[in-house]
Amino acid sequence: MVVHSEDGLDEISISALTYVAELKNNHIEEYTISPVDFNIPIQPLASLQAKDSSESLVLVKKALEGKGVENPARDIVALNAGAAIYVCGIADTLKQGVEMAEDMIGSGLAKVKLSELASFTRYYKNAE
Repeated sequence: MVVHSEDGLDEISISALTYVAELKNNHIEEYTISPVDFNIPIQPLASLQAKDSSESLVLVKKALEGKGVENPARDIVALNAGAAIYVCGIADTLKQGVEMAEDMIGSGLAKVKLSELASFTRYYKNAE
């Protein structure tokens, strides 16, 4: 799956249509998707801009917060993680992949995995 959004992202966007080229069963299918196809509202990309690494970390942590209020960071992560879940064959459809990603975020599992990754990388950094 190769994606490119109308707003210039090389990932699935929360603010515009995204063009998709998907290789499946030896056939390339081209189509467009919108966040609303996945029950995610269209939102401005400005809500995802970070001025420095501290703001970026806040956005990453916010992306892994459960459901509730509007959360553009969570939504873009769910869309793109859902695509990865679908491409890996874990989900039968892109929509199902996005739903699985939202469930993992909502349950706290994604946050736990990020914490495990951070611990792992700190361990090896300190082992040098």
